[in-house]
Amino acid sequence: MSVTRKRVVITGLGVLSSIGKSIPEFKQGLLDKQVGIKPSEAYREYFEGAYASEILGELDYPGLDPELTHKLDKGALWGYRVGREALLDSDLLESDLKKKMGLMVGVSAAGTEAYLPFIMGKPEETNLDMVKYSGSYASICPLVSSLLEIGGGYELVATACTASPNAIGLAYDAIQNNKGNVMLALGSEPLYIPTFAGFYALKAMASGPCNPYSDQPGMSVGEGAGAIVLEEYEHAKARGAKIYGELLGYSTTSDAYHETAPDPKAEGSSLVMNTALRNTGLTAEDIDYVNAHGTGTEANDRSETLAIKKVFGEGSTPPISSTKSYFGHNIGAAGILELIACLLTLPEKKVLPTLNFGEARSYADLDYIPNDFRDMDVNVFMKNNYAFGGNNSCLVTSTKPGTIKTAEFDEQRVVITGMGSVSSLGLGNSEFTKGLMEGGATPQLQELKVELDEKDLGDLPVDEDGLIRYYCHKVESFNPRKILRSVDVRKLNNITLYAMVAMEQALKNAGYKVPKSAREEVGMIMGISKGPTSTISRLCESLSPDPNNVRTSEFAMSLMNSIATQCAISKGVKGYNTTLSSGVNAGLGSLIQGYEVIRQNLQDFMLAGASDEESHGFSPLMMLGNEDINYGKDSGSYKPYSERDSGYIMGEGASCLFMESLSAAKNRGAKVYAEVLGYGRASEYVYFHEEQSDGHAMADAITQALQEAQLSASDLDVIYGSAWSGKRTIQSELLGIKTALGESASEIPLTNVNSYFGFIEASGGLLTLTSAIHGAQDNLIFPIKNTESFALDGLNFVKDEILEKPLQHLLITGQSEGGNCYAIVLKKGEPS
Repeated sequence: MSVTRKRVVITGLGVLSSIGKSIPEFKQGLLDKQVGIKPSEAYREYFEGAYASEILGELDYPGLDPELTHKLDKGALWGYRVGREALLDSDLLESDLKKKMGLMVGVSAAGTEAYLPFIMGKPEETNLDMVKYSGSYASICPLVSSLLEIGGGYELVATACTASPNAIGLAYDAIQNNKGNVMLALGSEPLYIPTFAGFYALKAMASGPCNPYSDQPGMSVGEGAGAIVLEEYEHAKARGAKIYGELLGYSTTSDAYHETAPDPKAEGSSLVMNTALRNTGLTAEDIDYVNAHGTGTEANDRSETLAIKKVFGEGSTPPISSTKSYFGHNIGAAGILELIACLLTLPEKKVLPTLNFGEARSYADLDYIPNDFRDMDVNVFMKNNYAFGGNNSCLVTSTKPGTIKTAEFDEQRVVITGMGSVSSLGLGNSEFTKGLMEGGATPQLQELKVELDEKDLGDLPVDEDGLIRYYCHKVESFNPRKILRSVDVRKLNNITLYAMVAMEQALKNAGYKVPKSAREEVGMIMGISKGPTSTISRLCESLSPDPNNVRTSEFAMSLMNSIATQCAISKGVKGYNTTLSSGVNAGLGSLIQGYEVIRQNLQDFMLAGASDEESHGFSPLMMLGNEDINYGKDSGSYKPYSERDSGYIMGEGASCLFMESLSAAKNRGAKVYAEVLGYGRASEYVYFHEEQSDGHAMADAITQALQEAQLSASDLDVIYGSAWSGKRTIQSELLGIKTALGESASEIPLTNVNSYFGFIEASGGLLTLTSAIHGAQDNLIFPIKNTESFALDGLNFVKDEILEKPLQHLLITGQSEGGNCYAIVLKKGEPS
């Protein structure tokens, strides 16, 4: 069915930069050609000749209790500040529309500040309140959504330098699928010492303010934040909103080349522009201007120049410029700040220059708009960004909303044709199913040496030998060399190896081989929670006492998107590529976005996965000391939905699904395991409140999913929940199910299989979904283990024995640690 895309416009802006701490200041800084890159206030004591673009001076946080600010890190505070400014600018700060508004965030070095005292060898300076509220990678999302009372659900994009434009893309997609008329997208990136030290050690820094495309190569790192309100065009017009521009579409791809260096042939960076043109129904001739990534490094500037020539042709390229010459490379916030800069100047027929431009380098033979504004009427422009790991993004925007014909797409039905898993149950579908049938695996007793006093960390179960003993579902008998024969597994961490093995299994199960001649036809989305904690721990250990000794070998592999990068390189996957680090159940977010990409006919094939390794360093200490989690004291203490102690036990592993359009599956003759009929996403904005959940966000997510699936509650045959532990999580899921499904909730079988393989943070929801699909093939429902009495009456819990009944429609639910709720409705595939 042909669908006309919704017009999506930008109706609010918020900014924090070294050249302006508000939209008016920032605009004036741009017009004055102000350079915010100066000798670093924070890092020149460690690094000789250090320059940076830094946020200096005290900041105010209107509407925020001053007593709260010391509990939050700068990433969350800055995200709140720019998000609030954008909502105020859009006249939505006090609007009820926020209840259904979604939040998409792009970051790179999140969750760092709370642990800086440990990183720098000063644990006595630890702020335990900050650890509690801002200590997880994804904490910025529940913090900002709670403080601004945004209830439409969130995702955290962690693709390093492309994070914020990719977050904008997710917001655009949500509006395309009627998940709200308004979305808030933001990027927030304070500059912390691991990031600065990593780039400095790579010798990528300029000796002064960067000068892209000219003179000596080198980048200038920076920090800042930006936010935009995206809104459906007719909705914006109806409420009389101010409109800055129209987002016509976007694209994201992978080089599948190297973990740090861009492809010198510029295949990925040209592919992302060509794909964005295809997605928007435009041609290269329609582009008036390109706001380039333009970091100033030799590798980037050379590759980007070549890419633009490939897309536009020699001699016919539009003018390009780099705004990093103003305020440096703001990493996760770079793209959104640069987009805002364009939206503030281009409507006034002023095209931003590349400042500090000297003698052009030998290959730099394009029009880079050196040093002075160009008076020029620009309608359609590209905003390009490229990241470590070869992740590429391109936003296509019009400064004259409504003047460009809206693109159309053939809406696709989306099916799952391949599954792969790694867990304590074993590797692959046969071992996973066998483990489910046999009642799950037995967790192993672990020992963790604690070098610090208990007072430094709060209450921890440390014995007289300084050890914490706890249970974990570990992956055993894991030999990746047998499966990943073309991969050098020695340099890879477990989280990456688990993801690769699950991906290999999913591809094999689907009967699909990535074609060498068309590697762009398949994309990948990876869900991550704590990420590569073993690598992060090694990186942080190398920073003290002298951060000049940072291990560069660990820097790129410590990034959240490094897992998807290595997976893409191993199979040559060059299509749609992003990493969602939204915390617990991030894998469900990856499935949702994979579904969205195929539904809109942006890709025929997608890999949607998640991966987790056993936590290292500080992470397990925080879980073991968290009373809300209530860590299990023995191997049988994990009791899902228990009215008393639920006994959380962590796990490790990965899950991966191969998804494709139904038409592609039919053309290949592929077996269809399930069809994705719809999804919902909503969030509780009660992060700072102690009261228990009323389940409204989960109920909203379920209602959305059923509406998109065009089903009623009575059509559901089974519910697989994935609440892991803690009263709030359990209440949110169970009350949400009961509220959304009404009388049917007492009839529909409800189960939870986390105790079979432990709760595997990012992957748990996907493994739950995989369990549901495996069981549905034989009309089986796997029971809840260990729980004797349940936390809520009036629900049909499946316990003790495997239940056999006809199954067609499956509901999968899950949520993050910050109250982000997911619901997905599947239809079992027809027997082959």
